[in-house]
Amino acid sequence: MLGNIITAPLLRIAYSIVVAAVILVIGIGIGINGSIPQTFVGVIGYSTYAPKDTLPLSHEAIIQLINSSMQSGTPLWLRGANLSAANLVKADLHGAYLGHANLYGADLRLSDLRSANLWKANLTEVNFLGADLRNSDLSGADLYKADLRGANLTGAHIVNTNLEKAKYNRFTTWPDGFDPILAGAEFLEA
Repeated sequence: MLGNIITAPLLRIAYSIVVAAVILVIGIGIGINGSIPQTFVGVIGYSTYAPKDTLPLSHEAIIQLINSSMQSGTPLWLRGANLSAANLVKADLHGAYLGHANLYGADLRLSDLRSANLWKANLTEVNFLGADLRNSDLSGADLYKADLRGANLTGAHIVNTNLEKAKYNRFTTWPDGFDPILAGAEFLEA
């Protein structure tokens, strides 16, 4: 019985080391440099922190992490990741942690961001056309000139969020009692 108690944590650690090694091989030196200040967790299933170090990953490697997370059904941790201009159309980021991430100009059309944490993320000029942002945390995020047409923001936490010049239409769903015009968003007919 004592052997089982000791063996399970050791197997989990060994698995984590193998997964980390594979991701390092994939991510280092592929191309555009991104960084994840708090090391990825989506693939291994629990938080692995590297507070002062950063792990350089290309856009391609980050997309592979997202795809692995989608296949495993485990929420992804990409705190502070550089995903600027990334093509994430129809990405499954349900429950993902993207706090402090840079998604400037990213394409997230029709993506699933339900319950995602986008706290203080740079979402400037992001295309959220038809995206599902229900119950997401957008507090402190910058959505300057973001396209929110047809996005579902029901239950989203929108506090101290910059929505200046963000576009929305009649198909955009906002949290109860939220006034997008008062927040600086612009209504578009089409």
